Amino acid sequence: MPNLLESLRLKISEAGSSQQIAEARALYAINLARFGRIDEASTIINQLRTSFPSGISLRISLLIIILDAAIIFFSERSVSSFDRIKRAHILASRFSMSDLRLTSAAWAAHMAFNFHDYTVMGEMLNECVAAIGDVDIAVRSRVCVVIADAYQYVGNWELAENWYQCARLFARACHDHASISSIEYNRVAIGMDRLRVESHISGERKTVSMRNWRLEVESVVNLHAGMNDRSLLSLLDLIRLRWFELSGQFEAASEVISSLLASGAADQCGLSDTILRIEMLWCQMKSGISVDGGQIPQLSIDELENLDSDDRIDILAKWLELSSAGDVPETDSLLRSQRDSAINEYFRDVEAISNCLSPLQSSFHIIRSEAEGTQSWGDA
Repeated sequence: MPNLLESLRLKISEAGSSQQIAEARALYAINLARFGRIDEASTIINQLRTSFPSGISLRISLLIIILDAAIIFFSERSVSSFDRIKRAHILASRFSMSDLRLTSAAWAAHMAFNFHDYTVMGEMLNECVAAIGDVDIAVRSRVCVVIADAYQYVGNWELAENWYQCARLFARACHDHASISSIEYNRVAIGMDRLRVESHISGERKTVSMRNWRLEVESVVNLHAGMNDRSLLSLLDLIRLRWFELSGQFEAASEVISSLLASGAADQCGLSDTILRIEMLWCQMKSGISVDGGQIPQLSIDELENLDSDDRIDILAKWLELSSAGDVPETDSLLRSQRDSAINEYFRDVEAISNCLSPLQSSFHIIRSEAEGTQSWGDA
């Protein structure tokens, strides 16, 4: 059975008119972008813009906007991708193109979660869930992934796993390898982020072995290698780093940080070189190396504000530990204030996400039934 990319490539060869060929190529390129094959996707969008300049075909124009958003999101993680997908959704709604409206809504929900616009996330998820029987099966998987990711973020492991299982079934039914790999990456990465934040808030490092995180991290890394998914290469190193830190393997964590710094991958991980240097110094301190206050890099306000609230809690907690160990008392009160502010923001995010998820849960049995219709729930 061909995978999703192969099926889309076959549709290009079977398409009759130039419009059908262009549409099939756009859908194929969107999925290339999801796999991190940005150069190939960019070549196709340039060809489509030449063949279908604005005004010739509204449908192709909308697909070009969606493709452009996907390329920007998977190459840069820039908020401009979110602006583009919202524009596509508005236009598809205005011109009653229901399939593209729901496709763009699913992408908008995904990006809204990543860019912390939980109002839009809730609106888009409700729109998709209300019409779940009408959307493409790959889109159903994406909707379930966003809901599962959100539950994982707020720490509701059981409900998250239920939705991840639906997402897996839909993804397997259409052989969507990009979704299959992202489901497992997101589940582990978001789960470990939650544990990391909890350890800073409670002051205790929980025993993470009970959830087999080490094996899960290894499984995710191997899965992405087997599927040739380039979209998350640097992020795979990041989850290895988080695992090493959570499990107290600080020398191994330092090695991963050195690799990330050497490859210039900080931006791709949503961090900066300065943040990674602070993490490196913190790991060295945890390994027993003494810290001199003069060694501690200084973060700018912009660097801090660009971080998600959970990442801000993490780096401020580490910076505070370094400051205390390096005998720099004049910064302690400021760092504590900033850390407490980040914790408050994090809890506001958790509340906002929980409010978005609450009305969706009543539809779970319908979506689970749809998922079970693709394969056996118990055997998946």
